[in-house]
Amino acid sequence: MNAAGTLRVGGRAMSRTAHSIAKESTEVEDQLLPTFLTAHQIADAFQVSRHRVYDLARKGIIPSVRIGRQLRFSSDDVGQWVRAGGSGLGSHDAA
Repeated sequence: MNAAGTLRVGGRAMSRTAHSIAKESTEVEDQLLPTFLTAHQIADAFQVSRHRVYDLARKGIIPSVRIGRQLRFSSDDVGQWVRAGGSGLGSHDAA
């Protein structure tokens, strides 16, 4: 920051207020965007195999999204699924 109260951010000059607003905006966006987990992370959390996680996703039991060829799990959606009681982890769904 120089004497005039201007910050240089990414080569651009920003006032302290503009910088604060930009920072707050980024923090809000970060809070609004879901965190995505891999099948491996879900498998570790639920102590099941990755194959089981993929099977549950294929059957539509656990919420998932496909990003290109990759399967990802929104931590928000999975958390909501768990709070709702989940399903599909019992022996009656074993294939």
